[in-house]
Formats: sequence, C-alpha cells, structure tokens
Amino acid sequence: MEKTIGKSALLNPKRYGAMTFFDYARYRLSIFTREEAGALVAYLEYRRDADSSGIDAPRITAALDGFWQDRAVHAHTSAMLRKHVDNEATYLRELQRP
Repeated sequence: MEKTIGKSALLNPKRYGAMTFFDYARYRLSIFTREEAGALVAYLEYRRDADSSGIDAPRITAALDGFWQDRAVHAHTSAMLRKHVDNEATYLRELQRP
C-alpha cells in the first residue's frame, strides 16, 4: 500500500471532504491583502538572493511562483476590504431602519 504525501494528499476526508493540503494552505494564506503579499514577495526574494548556499532557493522560488507573486497582483487591497466592511455596516444599518 502506498501513502500519498505532499500537497495533493487529502487533509482529513472525514472532516474536510476532498480538501488537499495545498487547498488548505491556500485557504490559510488567503487572509493577506495585496500590500501584505507584496511585502512577503519582497522578503522572500531577498531571502532567496541572500541564500549563499542555495539550499532554500528552490523552495522559495516555488513558493513565489506557486502562490505569492499571483497573490501580490490579484488579492484585494486594504482599501477594498475597508470599503466592503463599510458597505456591510451601511447595509446592516439600512436593515434596522423602521
């Protein structure tokens, strides 16, 4: 019998259904705004370039290519999140009006 490991392995099918470790990681990291993801990209690029031994460079490059660079471009901005929260508050106030 073989055991699947890595990002394609199922997390816990009884609890999370078909969610893989990769899906779960993306879910957990989705809280970062575009600005925060941009800062993380800058930091990861710095760490990769400062890695004189080259041991971490492939993993950092994979993280950048597989998630962070796209997140830094396409995630919601802080302003978008603020506007959404304000719109929700306005909506709830309107619902409570007699």
